Amino acid sequence: MPDSPLVSAVVPTLDRPRLVECAVESIDAQEYSDIEIIVVDDSTYDEQRPPSFEDVDVDLKYIHSQNPMGLSAARNRGIREAAGEFVAFLDDDDAWEPDKTAKQVETLQRERAGLCTSWRYMIGHDGTIETVAGTDVKGDIVRKLLCRNVVGPPSGVLVSRHVLADIGGFDEDFALWEDREWYLRVAQKYDIVSVEEPLLRYATDTPNKMSGDLRKVREETYDRFLNKYSTHIEKYGRSFVEGWRYRKLGKMNFDAGSRHKAACLAGRAILSYPFEWSFYRLLLRAAVGERMYNYLDKIKSSI
Repeated sequence: MPDSPLVSAVVPTLDRPRLVECAVESIDAQEYSDIEIIVVDDSTYDEQRPPSFEDVDVDLKYIHSQNPMGLSAARNRGIREAAGEFVAFLDDDDAWEPDKTAKQVETLQRERAGLCTSWRYMIGHDGTIETVAGTDVKGDIVRKLLCRNVVGPPSGVLVSRHVLADIGGFDEDFALWEDREWYLRVAQKYDIVSVEEPLLRYATDTPNKMSGDLRKVREETYDRFLNKYSTHIEKYGRSFVEGWRYRKLGKMNFDAGSRHKAACLAGRAILSYPFEWSFYRLLLRAAVGERMYNYLDKIKSSI
């Protein structure tokens, strides 16, 4: 690699000292050597032993706030402390593959993009790989991000320092979907690219994971998101975005075991925007159940 700029890895954590130790170990194991780690710890540790980073070889700054700031504020604190030309993020329950940083730095430099993401391994509660999740950053990414997160979690991205200086960090008013809202601001001004291979091990069901909080999404996040981007929504069509809203809520209800609510919401998605196959697919899954749906899908694939 002709140029090896410093990469700052920001690791927010809250009350999970053993997990954050493993996350930091995956950064320390990177093939790319010019890295600094910034751990922003909101924990109190009244009954737990704080994390230990004695065996970490790369430069590490540990910020113990003792006063929970929230995930977005913790990431933003790490951004302010970062000295790197590039900034990456890693949540405490996730881990990087050893070649993640090297491949993403090379991709950003080659493509002259503002942000680079990657595919990811979806890791179950027993530590096994459930599937590989891709990205969808080609084409009109702003339109896509109004409906769903096509970039992936912040743990999988690397962003240029000048992008952060221009568009800012994470919006601390968003308790959920702070990543998707941030991606939208990036995508309006900069190219987003992806390394199309899994470079992240993403935990799907860690306790206290916020991304699946149905109540917060239904009662708080969606309206705040739609209000902030109302101009863009009108450009692409409110019915299109509303359809995806119902589809998202339906999928969250389906994952929570409420097939009836999922089916009703899938129906509302279809009524709002009848031109999206994934809405019909959710309705079918909710109607017949996951096992029967997978059986029918196998039959269709074999025809």
